[in-house]
This record gives sequence, C-alpha cells and structure tokens, in this order.
Amino acid sequence: MNRIVTALLLGLLFSVSASAQFHTASVSYSDEDESQIKPNILKLNVAALALKNISIQYERILTRRSSVALGLRYAPETTLPLTSMIKKAVLDEPGTERSLAGTIENATLANFAITPEYRLYLGKGYGQGFYIAPFYRYAVYDVKKMNVTYGEAMSKNIDLGGKFTTNTGGILLGAQWYLAKCLKLDLWILGPGYGTGKGNIEGVNQGNFTPADKEDIRKELDKIDIPLTKKTYEITDNAVKLKLDGPWAGIRSGITVGVKF
Repeated sequence: MNRIVTALLLGLLFSVSASAQFHTASVSYSDEDESQIKPNILKLNVAALALKNISIQYERILTRRSSVALGLRYAPETTLPLTSMIKKAVLDEPGTERSLAGTIENATLANFAITPEYRLYLGKGYGQGFYIAPFYRYAVYDVKKMNVTYGEAMSKNIDLGGKFTTNTGGILLGAQWYLAKCLKLDLWILGPGYGTGKGNIEGVNQGNFTPADKEDIRKELDKIDIPLTKKTYEITDNAVKLKLDGPWAGIRSGITVGVKF
C-alpha cells in the first residue's frame, strides 16, 4: 500500500506540472503608444491540456512594472495522467506486487486550484519581458477507486477514496511577449512552491472485517512511509479511515496564450 500512495503522489505531481522550451520574437509598444495599452489579458495554459487540466489566468496590468493575476485550474474526474509512466516508475521497484498495476489503472483523480499572484516586470514592462511573481495556491484533489487488496493470498479488496487539500506559496519566474498586437505568449519557466497538505482517505467494506482482516489492513497501513508527514488511521468493523498531514511541495510551469482587451 505504500507504493499505492507513491503512485497517487506521482499522479498529483504530473497533474499540475508541465514544461517546455521555445524561442519567439517580441513586439513592443513605443512610448507614445503607452496611453493606448489595454490592461487586461485572458490566457489559456495550452501545456496543461495534455495533462487533462483546464487552466486559465486573468492578468490586470497596474503600472509599467506591476500587475496582478488570478489563475483557475480544473480537471474533471479521469484516470491518472501519464498512467504508463507512473506504472513504470512504481512497478519497476524490486518486490512490487504486480496487482498494483490494476490499482494505478483504475484510480481516478479530479482537482481544482485557485492561484492569485503579483507580478514584478524586470524588462520593458506593461505586461512584457521577464518577471518575478510571488503566488499563493489553494488546491483540492479528489481521489477515487483506489483498490487495495489484503487478506490471505491477497484475495480481498476495498476501494479507498477521499480529498487532499493543499495550501502553498512560492515564486514564479517567467517571461511574456507579444505574438501580435493583441495576442500574447506567456512562459511560466519555473515556479517552485512549498506549504502544507491534509488528506482524508476512506473506504467502506460491504461486510464486517474479521479480526484477521483488521490485522492485515493494519500491516498494510503501517507500510506507508511518507517523509515528514504525520499519518493516523482508524479501522472500524466495516471501514478504513486514513488521515495524512504534513508538508507539500510542487512546481508551476507551462505555456499560455492570451488575448489583450
């Protein structure tokens, strides 16, 4: 079961991370055009689409050097992104149960995040050039259908599911250019974030657990080892309740295309 949690965390990481390298020409306004600059930019993160996420951002230019932005990310319930990569990373470990492949394939994940940020432009300004952006992110991940086997010959199973909530802060390094008069390209180069996460994962059995079942499940839960994370669990006559509380880290990156108005 410790590898199930590893697979889940890999899925969460892949669901919010993307990167790319590219070069583009920039278009700039002259000083006499500054009074005509449109201060609003609505963007779509095209890199996130490949990871089954819909990510949009609204930016409001305040001054030559500063702006504020608000990002929203949503992913409907679906299988874990990059399932084959996660399976290879987890199942290649020596001693891993091959039945875990079914758990990874069947588990589903949905998520929502809201990310406000403040941008400080270092180059030409007015929404173009390199920038530094302190940000805060609140995210909720909804996990379902984590099928866990236990008992003699691993002949019994129970589905676990629940929510994991994170609060993180960080700094994004990026750059934004004009593609055309009202079209912009924004590269989120690197945005490490760090904070806290809390999760409640539960499963209800159709019948009551036997004393032997409870002991087998307890052994599986004791195998979970997440560094710096506090783990508590409760096994009732027909349910398993697992709580996780500890630090959380992530990386923001992506490619967005936006329209100024």
